Amino acid sequence: MWVTPEEVLFANALWVTERANPYFVLQRRKGYKERGGGLASLLVGTFDTLVDSRVPPYRILQQNDGAEISYLVAVDTKWAPALSEWTWLEQNLVNTLASFDNDEDSREFVKCKIESLLATQDRKQPEDDDSIQFKGAAKKFYKLFSMPTEEKLVNYYSCSYWKGRVPRQGWLYLSVNHLSFYSFLMGKEIKLVVRWTDVTHLERANNLLFPDSIKVSTRQTEHYFSMLLQTVETYSIMEQLANIAMKQLISEDGFEEDRCLPAMTKKVTSKRSSLKRDLDARSRSERYRAMFHLPAKEKLDGDAECTLWTPYNKQNVWGRIYISLHYICFSSRVYNLVSVIIPMRDIAVVEKVESGSSHVLPNAFLVSTKSKMNFLLAQLPDRALILEKISLFLSQQNITTQPSCSDSESESHRSSSATSDGSLMSQQPFVAMFQGLEERSEAEKATETAWENHFTEYGRGISMYRTHTLHELIQKGVPTKYRGEIWMTFSGALNEMATEPGYYWSLVGQSEGRDTLAAEEIERDLHRSLPEHPAFQTEQGIGALRRVLTAYAWRNPNIGYCQAMNIVTSVLLLYVSEEEAFWLLAAVCERMLPDYYNTKVVGALIDQGVFEELVKEYLPNMHKKLSSLGLISLISLSWFLTLFLSVMPLESAVSIMDCFFYNGANVIFQVSLAILASVSESLLRCKDDGEAITILATYLNSITSNGPEAAGTTDGEVENKTSKDITELIYDAYSKYSDITNVQIDKLRLKYRLNVVQKLEDHTMKNVIRSVADDVPFDTAQLRNLFLVFKEEYLTSYYWRTQRPAAELLDKYDPTKPYYELYKVDFDQFHTLFLALSPWAVGSQADTTALRLFRLLDATKHENMINFRDFAWSMGIMCRGDVTHKLKLIYCLHLSPAVDPDTPPHTPPSTVSDATDTGVEATEFFNTSVCFQPHIPFVGSLWDLVMEGVNSSRLSDTAHKKTTVPRINQVQFIELCKTLYNMFSDQQDEQKLYHSIATVATLLLQIGEVGKAFQSQTAQWKNVNSVTPPSDESCDGIGEKQQRFVNTTASGDGCCEGQGRESAEVAEDLSGTGEVGTTGKDCGSGDKEDQRRLDITTDSGTGEQDASNVKVENVRHENKNGSKETEEGNEESPKLDNVCKEQDNFQPDVTQNTNRAKSQVVKETNTSCGAGADQPIDASRSTRAIGRAEGPMDESQSVSTRQTSVSSCSLVDLDWSITFEQFLASILTEPPLVKYFEEEIDINIAIEYYRNRSQIL
Repeated sequence: MWVTPEEVLFANALWVTERANPYFVLQRRKGYKERGGGLASLLVGTFDTLVDSRVPPYRILQQNDGAEISYLVAVDTKWAPALSEWTWLEQNLVNTLASFDNDEDSREFVKCKIESLLATQDRKQPEDDDSIQFKGAAKKFYKLFSMPTEEKLVNYYSCSYWKGRVPRQGWLYLSVNHLSFYSFLMGKEIKLVVRWTDVTHLERANNLLFPDSIKVSTRQTEHYFSMLLQTVETYSIMEQLANIAMKQLISEDGFEEDRCLPAMTKKVTSKRSSLKRDLDARSRSERYRAMFHLPAKEKLDGDAECTLWTPYNKQNVWGRIYISLHYICFSSRVYNLVSVIIPMRDIAVVEKVESGSSHVLPNAFLVSTKSKMNFLLAQLPDRALILEKISLFLSQQNITTQPSCSDSESESHRSSSATSDGSLMSQQPFVAMFQGLEERSEAEKATETAWENHFTEYGRGISMYRTHTLHELIQKGVPTKYRGEIWMTFSGALNEMATEPGYYWSLVGQSEGRDTLAAEEIERDLHRSLPEHPAFQTEQGIGALRRVLTAYAWRNPNIGYCQAMNIVTSVLLLYVSEEEAFWLLAAVCERMLPDYYNTKVVGALIDQGVFEELVKEYLPNMHKKLSSLGLISLISLSWFLTLFLSVMPLESAVSIMDCFFYNGANVIFQVSLAILASVSESLLRCKDDGEAITILATYLNSITSNGPEAAGTTDGEVENKTSKDITELIYDAYSKYSDITNVQIDKLRLKYRLNVVQKLEDHTMKNVIRSVADDVPFDTAQLRNLFLVFKEEYLTSYYWRTQRPAAELLDKYDPTKPYYELYKVDFDQFHTLFLALSPWAVGSQADTTALRLFRLLDATKHENMINFRDFAWSMGIMCRGDVTHKLKLIYCLHLSPAVDPDTPPHTPPSTVSDATDTGVEATEFFNTSVCFQPHIPFVGSLWDLVMEGVNSSRLSDTAHKKTTVPRINQVQFIELCKTLYNMFSDQQDEQKLYHSIATVATLLLQIGEVGKAFQSQTAQWKNVNSVTPPSDESCDGIGEKQQRFVNTTASGDGCCEGQGRESAEVAEDLSGTGEVGTTGKDCGSGDKEDQRRLDITTDSGTGEQDASNVKVENVRHENKNGSKETEEGNEESPKLDNVCKEQDNFQPDVTQNTNRAKSQVVKETNTSCGAGADQPIDASRSTRAIGRAEGPMDESQSVSTRQTSVSSCSLVDLDWSITFEQFLASILTEPPLVKYFEEEIDINIAIEYYRNRSQIL
């Protein structure tokens, strides 16, 4: 890459010359791609790591002979582009430079040429917000920690990581989902990766051992990072990322980078990423929305210092102007002095004002609204840019007529109308309908007059001047006449309703008549909401409450409905209309008290911790007392969830709601502290929690809204105490605890959100483990580790996936479902976990086995998702199951629907390349060809058959319940053998296992041939009408003959009928012992004479010669009378017949045989099966020999034979099949196989390796 030429003083220090000419030199950094480079290379690598030099390993210098100063002209990270640039210089510049007389002219020429190349590149390359330095750091991050490109790096910092008591200097990388650290010092490497979802606590520490450090705590350990040059910035980003991770655990919404950030006014020069800008912009937008109570989607575009002319006192007030897409806001430097919110939808004119008069300051502009209010802002640093932004945003507004509380009072007191079901829609507050506004006390009238005067002087509606005078009026109380308007205006709900007209009624129509869980819960609580109020003793009030709650549950399924929402909503309906109540409820649940009303009331639990810390800080003695009684969490939950509506008289609680909608959530904490302080003396003297609760309840019930009144006493504890007026309580709360701001509350919420969410996750994990503990063979510790890795893989779908699984959200929040249904993984995630944890994930068949197991687990639900219980079951069988269950699982993986599902829509596609391994070819063969499996009906799913007989507490080797498992056909049997061969790869007894499975395969092929003969005889009986079908006894005799065959063949001296010729040849293919040629006639005819039979014997040996010896003997076919003559073979003969030995130069070596078996069976099976997909099935040839001839063959015969063998497997024998019992009995005859399947696997080892695969400590 060409760079602007710059001076280099020491050209050869730390660099090695690769190419040189009289004018240029190509150099490589010492230590880069050097093996055994010595101490110098090691020191250079350490130096680069410590100082973050990020020096590209290749560079090109312009260096004249004898000159002390060189000039850097190009740098590269790879050799190929560096060599390309070197070649260009030699071809285009070297000859020209030779004509210059002095070095100065040549340097100027090269400089102009390089700058010209850079200018050309800049025009071709698109703009990128990330700096070159940051791009290099990002590449190093992805390479060091093997992170996918979807994992976005936010920033990186130089720091020290304390490993024990020794600091290791390195680099801290902060990405969206991980905290990573890397250090390379003197040849020692350290890698650390911590997921933000595992963080339980973040803290800035400053002590003697860890000075100015950041402490990151997880469930397992604590990490300390110190010597940070930008500690405040680093800690702030950590807080943001941890907060995002906790919100992901709550709502499971993945992080999405904001692609609509404001355009940058200057080029990036520092190591700052666009994602870092995104996080900074998010933080600033969150503060902006919280300051002015704006909708959650509003994004701050920019802000600037300016002055605002205040007409009520004729002064210019310094502050800041904030501009976003829909609002212009102003806030004074002095807290609570004045603030203004101007919606873009209400702006009529924006014009520049020149400083012609004495009172107008320079760089001013005037904003005029449709409600005849004017705002003069001046002394702007860049008025032209701000006016351009405002003009742009005004052009993007939707021109609609919106209702506003400032237009007239009649806007909020509309008449009622009827719904489709005949009930009345509430278009005005219930206070006006059921109590009336005519009967008012003198105090109420005086308050109304004060508010009307304030409106006249400071304006009315959303754009009014908000001053400390307004704050004082709020503290004294809001008249009933204006309460709904004040709530809508200062909560920001009016803005949300104005931007989405008709939204509420559309939700009402969508949710009406829907039978949901939330609707059922709402119906149960409707008549418990303010039952004493006349409005909710009528169908009109109940109907309005039902519609508001149901519409909000439909809008926000994450929350749905939570108890206490009905109490808050019923009070809202008293003072505002039905639609306004909906938007106020949305503001409370989503902005002002976030996460309060979800299924786990996370927000309320977080604020419990915040309140406890505030009590400890402001009322330490009270904190000790309440902690000993265990009351802090009890009282705070009931107070916060209902906004004191359930614990004090309604007239008093609504005054707290006035302050809550004006100031925000900090009011709740201030009032709570004031309540505890008021009864502190009584509470400190109480002896138990019951007495303390009685004192608090009595005091809260005695709070009035009409001035001090006498109150009764209880047990002498509040004796001679008078009740307190609500205005006095609010005044005490503001005056004593005014330093508790919303900014401080948000910081404390972040601190306790980590702890609360992690505790909830731990509680959920315990419930999930408890729900599956009796069904899987793992202990609690193993289940815990397995669940953690399962959940981590589940969460990656929200880390790096653009689309969320359909309909999963509603299922997750369905409380009727068991706990193990909370987390589900799709095939891609299951595939990753299977390859990482399963002991069967070896060889080329691992991907295919994962696909088949996924189909098997999903066979009954057809969801294309696997829950934790099914995943734990499958892992339990593979790791700790007994021999029977392991073999039954392997067996069922080769039956439908695991290999040939009847419903392709829900079958997950294979993620493996078509040309990678044979497993995919086999899968395609089964999916596209004719299903050869006999359709044997059976009750239940294959998975039920696998799990039948499993002990509820563990998988033991006890007697299992006998079940009917479908028979397996010949093609499926070959696939089963291939799976077993792949499973034995890299095993300690690999050769013994290969030989054993070859022996078992030969035995099972013979058993299948015998079974086919019996089935053929039974079919002949059924086709002859004059012959009576065999009785049960005769069938039993057939079964006994089959069993005797199994026993005799297993012992080594059994016999097989003439149909066994094909079995012998297929078995020889599986065992890899060469090609066996036969010229026999059709094996399907049972009356042929001269047939060959295989006799399998097993001899125990030692060393490499302890495998079974296969002896081929010539026998005569059994005659019609049932007698047979056997010709014994030579005991000392080779394992196969002499013909094979002569053709293939056979050597009687077990190792050679088994190695050939490993490669040949996979190759031949795939070739034949792949060709068989389009081949017609010839039943008459199904039992014929597989294309081999006895005796020597010439070249043409050999080619013909090979062509015949290619399609041999496609000629599937439809009558051949075996049962699971036969498969199991055959496996149990081989000690190496029994030993392999009896071995228990510790899954913790695989889990630990998978979770810490990127760490080096």
